[in-house]
Amino acid sequence: MGLRNRIGKAFGNRAAPPEVQAAEEAAGMGPTAPFSPGQPLNPYDGYSRHPRSQDYQTGYNIAARPKQNERVSFDTLRGLVEAYDVAQMCIWHRIDSIRALDWSLVPARGFSGDADEAINLGMQVLAKPDRQRLFPAWLATWLYDLLAFDAGALYRLRNRGGRAIGLRVVDGTTIAPLLDYWGGSPEAPAPAYVQYAQGLPWNQLTRNDLIYEPFRPRSSSPYGTAPLESIMLNANTDLRFQAYFLQRFTEGNIPAAFASAPETWTPQQIEEFQGYWDAFLMGDQKIKSQIRWMPGGGKIEWSNEKDFDDSFSLFLMRKTCAAYHIVPSDLGFTETVNRSSGETQADVQHRVGDLPLVSHIEGVLTGFLQHDMGLPVEFTFDTGQEKEDRLALAQAWQIYIDSGMASPDEGREELLGLPSDPQTPTPRFYNTTQGGPVPLLSINGLGGKIDPETFAPAEDQPIPAQPAVPAAGVIAAAGTTDAAAVDAAQDAYQGSVRQAAAVTKEGAAPAAADGITADTGLHGYDLDDGDDDAAELTKAELSAFRSFRKARRRTGIWRDFEFRHVDARTGRRLNQAGRATLRKDAGEIACAGLAVQALDTGRVLMLQRALDDDDPAGGTWEFPGGHLEGEESAVAAAAREWSEETGLILPFNPDALAALAFGTGRGWTSGIYAGFVYPVASESVLDLGRRDQVSNPDDPDGDIIEAVAWWDPEQLVGNPAVRPELTAALHEVLNALNAAPEYPEHGTETVCPCGMPAVFDAMDGWQHADGSHGHDDDTSVAERLGFAKAAHPKGEGADGVSARWPGWRMDLKAVAHWIPRITDALRGAVNARSLAEAWLALNPRSTASRKVDRQWELTQQAIKWLEKNGPDLEGALTGVLGGVYTDGYLIGLLAAENVTAAAATGIDWGAWTPGDTNAARLLLGSLGDGAGLDAMLRDSGITIRSIAANRIKALGLALARGAEYGDSPTAIAAAIEGLLSNPSRAEMIATTELNRAVSRASLGSYIRNGIESVEWISAGDGRVCNICADNVEGGPRRPGSFFPSGVTAPPGHPWCRCALVPVIGGP
Repeated sequence: MGLRNRIGKAFGNRAAPPEVQAAEEAAGMGPTAPFSPGQPLNPYDGYSRHPRSQDYQTGYNIAARPKQNERVSFDTLRGLVEAYDVAQMCIWHRIDSIRALDWSLVPARGFSGDADEAINLGMQVLAKPDRQRLFPAWLATWLYDLLAFDAGALYRLRNRGGRAIGLRVVDGTTIAPLLDYWGGSPEAPAPAYVQYAQGLPWNQLTRNDLIYEPFRPRSSSPYGTAPLESIMLNANTDLRFQAYFLQRFTEGNIPAAFASAPETWTPQQIEEFQGYWDAFLMGDQKIKSQIRWMPGGGKIEWSNEKDFDDSFSLFLMRKTCAAYHIVPSDLGFTETVNRSSGETQADVQHRVGDLPLVSHIEGVLTGFLQHDMGLPVEFTFDTGQEKEDRLALAQAWQIYIDSGMASPDEGREELLGLPSDPQTPTPRFYNTTQGGPVPLLSINGLGGKIDPETFAPAEDQPIPAQPAVPAAGVIAAAGTTDAAAVDAAQDAYQGSVRQAAAVTKEGAAPAAADGITADTGLHGYDLDDGDDDAAELTKAELSAFRSFRKARRRTGIWRDFEFRHVDARTGRRLNQAGRATLRKDAGEIACAGLAVQALDTGRVLMLQRALDDDDPAGGTWEFPGGHLEGEESAVAAAAREWSEETGLILPFNPDALAALAFGTGRGWTSGIYAGFVYPVASESVLDLGRRDQVSNPDDPDGDIIEAVAWWDPEQLVGNPAVRPELTAALHEVLNALNAAPEYPEHGTETVCPCGMPAVFDAMDGWQHADGSHGHDDDTSVAERLGFAKAAHPKGEGADGVSARWPGWRMDLKAVAHWIPRITDALRGAVNARSLAEAWLALNPRSTASRKVDRQWELTQQAIKWLEKNGPDLEGALTGVLGGVYTDGYLIGLLAAENVTAAAATGIDWGAWTPGDTNAARLLLGSLGDGAGLDAMLRDSGITIRSIAANRIKALGLALARGAEYGDSPTAIAAAIEGLLSNPSRAEMIATTELNRAVSRASLGSYIRNGIESVEWISAGDGRVCNICADNVEGGPRRPGSFFPSGVTAPPGHPWCRCALVPVIGGP
């Protein structure tokens, strides 16, 4: 048995495997090899085992405090850091340097989806990472532990569902990392950290609980290395150096000078004179600066204390600053340095100091957002590198472009990400200082045949016989023969252009066989050749358009062709025809018309097309209309074309406008054509003698004569003068014209084309939510309809009650209770009769010529007058809406608690009934959420103020109408009373504001109960507009996150009864 085996047996190690022994023999490691290095001892843990990452002390995890087995304990390090002023300045300078940087969240690399919602959620979490402090203060706390002790510890905050919702800074000096058998950090659920408090092991934490990432890690220890640990002797020396000066100025016993008295003086005399001297001079600077005569025989000996020299203290400070990657000038110690060395130091500080620490912070926070919260985002600081990199990249591309290696189009796509026009690409060129850009084509023309291997002139390229000439397109130097040749060529070119587009000068001879010449006595230009050239250019352009139209048809996307020689009218018509062809291929509406029908006679306004050889419809009668332009809707195109072709302004009819905008009006379709019926009160509202109110781009000169006339619909049947396309669809046209108008139900709500909420009132028809029927600006109906979008039909549901939201069983009862109280509050705040008399006493007037302008000016006058002298509607609404909010808050809280419970049961409303505010407050107090209602009532002032302002605008409109129509005070007062007592308006206010309180209470309940996901559901009551439909289709969201309409909770619009419900176990 060899020595190796005997030692292995003594320590319990097994012998080496045969293959290992054979390999050792082959490598000459055995005893048989001469002068062998020897066989290694058998390993204790075995062969090919996972190695230990460090040789830790046995029983490492059994410690009485953190960092017990390290060279420097946390207590020693804390004492040094807190006592050493230079270290404190360096730490806080580094912290301030980092938290001064702007930061943001960006989509994760490789993620191609929509990260907006994830970014918003991440920003909400990092705004207060520990739910208490703002991000800058939180970051400073964490960075102090990281820079002072390299022991930054972050505890993951979690909700009741176990999802991470934040990070809390934990004192890293209380954390002791544990080791597994291999010297690594144990994986969960095994504890990886122990927190010590009061000298006791206080808590055990896993890797899922704590983020403990040293900034300067070591393989021999789980602890990091603080900057001060690398300069312990330097810091100790500097502290002792400072202590020396402190003692020198506090406990030193070396006086400034020694004075010897005459030899004949006794000690008692010396002491008496010292007292006299101190009393005479001490504290009196004036006396100290005067000459004093003394008895003879004494002398002064000054102490030999050395002057202070700061070179040694600066040396110690520089070493400390270097440990923290800071230059002394950052701390205010400006030494003599030149600009070059200063910039070098700043660059080193940025690269070695800021960037590594920034990268560490970004890695920790990005890992938390991606792995713990599951968000596809990255945390990033703005260090300014991107701007520098982009500048360097732009400068490099400038060199590439100027040297002809790349085209400006390539740089545009690479740097800016913007597309270039493939039809007109920018060529590569070589940029010269004097001559400017030289296209490669010019260089090729001068260079001749080139050898592809050497890029030199080919062997068979002959030498040019003529002297070198400037490249084509290059600016010649001024005063040279090249410049003179360029000028001559330019004159010749301009002369040829003038001949191609010549115009006969005034005074030319009346006749000439072959055109006017110089022999006539007047210098003119030949018109015959010019006409031929223009015709050829037009012919070529039409040929190019046909190719362009085919290409557009293949791509399916139309872009107007820019005509230069074809006349504007023909070019517009060709573009319209091309666009219509593409829409027809796609099965879309390409043309639209408007049938304006007078309700007093039932007749419709028709237009006769002008006679035109190029227009197959010339001379026939049809409804005014035309092609859709761009992304224009069919309704908007019909209204626009009607005004352009008739030259009239379409009369304003709120009901007809709303019917067209919201898709509830009468109309028909025939192939690519869509027709709409627009009723007006009578034929007299249109003055057919004034057809110059709207210009027609198809006839800018106004020389096309097209007649208009009122037709009885029955006259269209079998009439050969009617356009054939209209005759073919006459059955659908007559059905639309003869159908009774469909009016929405009272209270139907949608959105006006101007963006304001609109409500249908059985008495007043369609009106804005504030009671107005028109708009502030002077825009035509066609312009207004250009922004119209049809509303979604609302969901199904018999009574608006859903089992998913029990609050719908009580909210309508509460609304019904508060409707009369809202109208009473508004009527009680206004004395309608007095208000009307005071308004008329002002004798309001408007000088505008048009009715719509007069009404607008009077309305503005009335609103300003009411804001100064009108009733206090805000005060009247505050009390009654406080009751609405209280009821809604109670409904929302109880309903949310009910749907959140694991086994939902019926809601116990107690003694509360709608309108019983005291009972509601008592019930909220018993549930522990009275403070939430108080907070909402405090925040409701803005909403109430907005409601009151809308009512003031409605009152101003009523006063303006009365002044415009010359109504009496009694008539105006009746209109005001009807406005304030409108139950539909009160119902809208009660429904909207009650739901606002319901949502606030329910959302607060979900957040307190740890609900992680909520979804938007609709009441199915016929009021689900496109806003709510998009929110429902948007899917679940985290509580407090934004839905597609831009709100975090209902109401999404007036009249909204939608609710938020929890998604238990959902995403």
